[in-house]
Amino acid sequence: MKVTLSDILEETVSALEKGSLRQPLSDAEYIVTEALSISRLELHADKFRPLSPETVENIRRNTARRLAGEPLQYIYGRAFFRELTLNVGPGVLIPRPETEILAGMIVEMAPANPEICDVGTGSGAITLSAAYERKDARVTGIDISPEALKYAEANRRRYGLENARFIQGNLLDAVSGVKFHVIAANLPYVSEDELKALPEEVGKFEPELALAGGYDGLDLIARLIEQVSEFLFENGLLMLELGINQAEKVRKILSEAKFNEIQIKKDFNGIERFIVARHI
Repeated sequence: MKVTLSDILEETVSALEKGSLRQPLSDAEYIVTEALSISRLELHADKFRPLSPETVENIRRNTARRLAGEPLQYIYGRAFFRELTLNVGPGVLIPRPETEILAGMIVEMAPANPEICDVGTGSGAITLSAAYERKDARVTGIDISPEALKYAEANRRRYGLENARFIQGNLLDAVSGVKFHVIAANLPYVSEDELKALPEEVGKFEPELALAGGYDGLDLIARLIEQVSEFLFENGLLMLELGINQAEKVRKILSEAKFNEIQIKKDFNGIERFIVARHI
């Protein structure tokens, strides 16, 4: 007897529910639609469609990977970020929806013909979004991880973005004798205690190098603030993504570093997630 679309969706949802995954229906729909290259609308409109044994095996194999905690973005090798589809995989952090807000802030707030620097670029999400959406910008992405930069460069080539470049290095030590109108960073900000309590799909699969921010999560953020002034033009902007309950601490660090016009901004969930400051 043939397995139908309805059968495999019900089977996949049930398996993911037993595995205590947070979004079993959403994950199941993703796995099934990917196997068949169909939309969610088609998934529910053609539910009695019979499936080939090969398709059923593909769905069951990827369901097993998801049950083991592997993120969907690693299973399928891509993540969606603003207007881009990015190659991702083991060794690079999966870009989060919250970070799309930071990228949008850069696009909206950068002056005309800006020089922009993205510190801790990972897959290149922020760098490439800024370069793609602001054709007048020149954008430099920096990361310490050569593995992450392989993904970033592949993503740059995919979109043919000649106004973006990537450099390997540790924070702004990677560049010298240059200044930027905007420096942005989504650096590792997970504290030591938080790192131990991360969900398995994050802690087991995503690179610790892209997560661990030291005792209170602010090691790299504080180091960047120490060095950033010499790399910003007058009236240049520093934009940072932060962890929960870090905004006021970072505001104090920025104030002591003589930054002005410090603004804290919230994410989709009302969490104080970003901070913007101006270098005078």
